Amino acid sequence: MSASARRLTGNVRTGRFRWQSARPDEIELQADHAAPSPGIASSHPQHQHLVDAHELTLPSATAERTRRIEREAFEKGFAEAERVCEAAASARVDPIIERLISTIDEVASLRSGMLRRTERDLVRLALMQQLGLLPASR
Repeated sequence: MSASARRLTGNVRTGRFRWQSARPDEIELQADHAAPSPGIASSHPQHQHLVDAHELTLPSATAERTRRIEREAFEKGFAEAERVCEAAASARVDPIIERLISTIDEVASLRSGMLRRTERDLVRLALMQQLGLLPASR
């Protein structure tokens, strides 16, 4: 297909070719092809009035290929940038996550230690009160 091809859109009147008729017995073979059938568009100047159309400029193959290459380059660059950013974010966030895990472990161990100390203190307090070693409460 030519790069300068144009597609005609709009109201283009066309007729059927003689070989497109519904029945084979209706086909008339004629040697005279000089005059086109009525309603068929022709490039001949006297038949230009039969074409009532608008021209549609088709995109060139080069422009389409350029857009495809640009789109592919954008997608490839976007994916690469996404990987780089993910790696950079991971490098910055990993130490913070490790500190958070460490802090949570410390808090969990503090809790169990506090429970043991509190239990021991409550037992001592109960024994001291039972033995009368505590001053009387007011």
